[in-house]
Amino acid sequence: MGAIVDWGTVPDWFAAIGTVGALIIALVLLKNEMADRKRVAESHDRRPADAIFAWVQPRTDAGGWEAYVMNRGDEPVYDAVVYYTPLTDPPLPTVESVWGTIPPGGARPGDRYADHPTDLFGIPPVEIEFTDGRGRHWRRNADGQLVSVEHRTPFD
Repeated sequence: MGAIVDWGTVPDWFAAIGTVGALIIALVLLKNEMADRKRVAESHDRRPADAIFAWVQPRTDAGGWEAYVMNRGDEPVYDAVVYYTPLTDPPLPTVESVWGTIPPGGARPGDRYADHPTDLFGIPPVEIEFTDGRGRHWRRNADGQLVSVEHRTPFD
């Protein structure tokens, strides 16, 4: 004789499997939604800082370099300090220049540096540190990467 299958429990099994599957899918979707919201919040937090840039250009009037800072954002940044590292032989120390508050708007020229531009050494690296309107302190390194840093006063 063959085994007797109780077909009354098969639909219950399918219902249980379906319920567990739906729960797993819901948890995966919830995890993805939370990760998306976290990315959006981090992007929103970085938005003021993402708008700040510093660089140097060769001076055509007297040689050397001139620093520029740009704030493409909608709000000012504070406690701005530009770090300029001359590419000279022998090496000179990095120069810290306090810019203070940088209002929104176009590029603003600033300090002039006397070393002479040369293709041999390339463009000197420039970094900028600043505090956004929410009190977070940032540093954009010479490669353009933006990182959150501890606040410090210039010349520490």
